[in-house]
Amino acid sequence: VCCKKEEKMKILAKLSHEETKKVYNIIEKKLALENLEKCLVGQEKKKELYIKCKKEKEEIELQYEKWWDYMICKYQLQDYPYAELTVDAIGETIQLV
Repeated sequence: VCCKKEEKMKILAKLSHEETKKVYNIIEKKLALENLEKCLVGQEKKKELYIKCKKEKEEIELQYEKWWDYMICKYQLQDYPYAELTVDAIGETIQLV
């Protein structure tokens, strides 16, 4: 059995507990809505619920983008590729993948 060596991520910013809690809640809602949307696809009887789910998911995704925009500005992370930034909700940090 081959074990993959865990990559060491570079910590770029230490988040406050409030910042971490906010993004954690956003991510949880986003994932729940994504799963619900998958369950509702193609179910004609639940079309209204599907439309509501999609709208809420779009709103949550916008909140997530705004959170990232604010954190990138606050912690001056503009020089790092957006796609390589990740948040560690347990360690309360923003890291470079």
